[in-house]
Parts: sequence; C-alpha cells; structure tokens
Amino acid sequence: MVLDGRLVRYCISGFNHCSYDGEPFVLHDPSFRRTSNIGDVFPSLIDVEACWLNMSQIKQLDAGSWFLRVSTIYLLYDNVTHFMGVEK
Repeated sequence: MVLDGRLVRYCISGFNHCSYDGEPFVLHDPSFRRTSNIGDVFPSLIDVEACWLNMSQIKQLDAGSWFLRVSTIYLLYDNVTHFMGVEK
C-alpha cells in the first residue's frame, strides 16, 4: 500500500488504527464498545482493542444509525418550524 501525505497525517494524529489484516481506519476510541453495536454483533469481542478485528468484521458493525435518527428529528423540526413560519 502506498501512503500519501493525508494518511500519514491521520496516523500521526493518533485517531487512526489498522485492522488485523492491515486496513487503515479512523476511530477515536481504542475499542468499538462505546461507538458501535459490537456487543450485539460480536459479544465476545466487546472489550477487544479495535486493531484485533479484521476489516470484514469492522464492516459488519453499525456506528452511525443512531446519528441518522437524531439528524432526522432535527430535519423534521426544521421543516415544521419553517412551514409554520417560526423564526429561529
């Protein structure tokens, strides 16, 4: 794999990891426990450091659907208030 300057900067920042099979990814925490559904998908790996999972396992995790639900609520609020003519 050829590293370009952007990837090198991410490596230096400390927010990145490499999967067990060598694929780079960005994660703030040392494990997926707080930020994903790893407890549902891989209960035995809930406290394992992120770097011990391979990329096929990582791709099975959900780390964003909660964000989409929150964003949808805000989008609905914005549309309703706009329709009602409410100033923010």
